Amino acid sequence: MVATQDIKDKAFKFIKEQHFAVIATASTIGEPQAATMGFFVDNDFTFYFISINGSRKLDNLKNNDNVAIVVGFGPQPMTIQGGGKAKIVNDVPDDLFQKMVGAVPNADITKWPIVKLAKNGFSTIIVRPSWMEWLNLNPDSDSYQEDFYKII
Repeated sequence: MVATQDIKDKAFKFIKEQHFAVIATASTIGEPQAATMGFFVDNDFTFYFISINGSRKLDNLKNNDNVAIVVGFGPQPMTIQGGGKAKIVNDVPDDLFQKMVGAVPNADITKWPIVKLAKNGFSTIIVRPSWMEWLNLNPDSDSYQEDFYKII
């Protein structure tokens, strides 16, 4: 079902309330790799992730820029699923880093695994999904539906 603007707004609010997403990539021989990562999303549903240089996901993306993203791990029965092409930027602008830190409540940046593991610096992964769906099976929600809403 194609989502109305009201449903898109509710899906966006749901995404903004989440702090982590799974991003999945594949190697050149098709081996899957998925990672739970902190993220920031802007108003047009573009996702920003920070990855350490030399990570498997960055190596995968250099050869195969297709990704899948999942947001929502419970406890409510809701999930956003999407996919598209990733772009790697070999830097993390300060403002993006601050938005990422600000997206995680009570974040102590000194304890983030990415900071401890980043011996070779960071890169930004930018994903503007070509498709995105929202499944909301929460019967207490006013947007409950036993089907996916097409967001993008």
